[in-house]
Amino acid sequence: MEENIILDENTLSPWLKKDLQKFLDCKNSNTHPNWDLSLYWSELYSSINISQLSKEITKEQAEYLRKKYLGIC
Repeated sequence: MEENIILDENTLSPWLKKDLQKFLDCKNSNTHPNWDLSLYWSELYSSINISQLSKEITKEQAEYLRKKYLGIC
């Protein structure tokens, strides 16, 4: 049974929000080549990991963000 994760994305660290926004902007743009999306995907993945390791977000919140935005569990 999947837990309901509560995460107010407005409370994410400024640098994690910035990386998330760059990823979403690139993903929703038709002008960026695929390698740009791969670059921003990697940056967002790293930012989520750093946020988890520095205890800014919980493991469950990190997994939620990875699944929601990066498509991985």
